[in-house]
Amino acid sequence: PCSISGERPCRALRRCSAWLAFKDGREVTPAALKGADRGMFVYDRKDNPVLLVSNEWALGWIMDNNPDLILNHVPFDRKEA
Repeated sequence: PCSISGERPCRALRRCSAWLAFKDGREVTPAALKGADRGMFVYDRKDNPVLLVSNEWALGWIMDNNPDLILNHVPFDRKEA
């Protein structure tokens, strides 16, 4: 399973998806995120930043190298999928 808030199993192809936010509220962009190139940085239909990665290791690397980053398995305005 992915190591993000809510513990959700990884899916086929892009196995882990995570909605992103910085603890200080600044905008999450590919340029502001160390290792954004380890996955696919996209926006959902409400323009919330989402990172799609292919494995648990890539997600762990992103988390380790962006300590101010908060990851969630659903958009922050929702409680569950």
